[in-house]
Amino acid sequence: RDWKEWQRLLHKKIRMEAARELVEHTGLKAYEIGERVGYVNANYFSCLFKRRYHVSVSEYRKQLGAT
Repeated sequence: RDWKEWQRLLHKKIRMEAARELVEHTGLKAYEIGERVGYVNANYFSCLFKRRYHVSVSEYRKQLGAT
């Protein structure tokens, strides 16, 4: 992969980690979190979140409450 591809992947990872932090520490809705980390399309953000963390935003929050 070239440098631009690595840069893009790193940027995506950082955005998703920021989103995870917002899920853990705020009561924002999924679409609001997506917007804050730079995703205009809420469905796309939700798909990316689920792909990365293997659960939806709401399921992730439920798991946090169970621990």
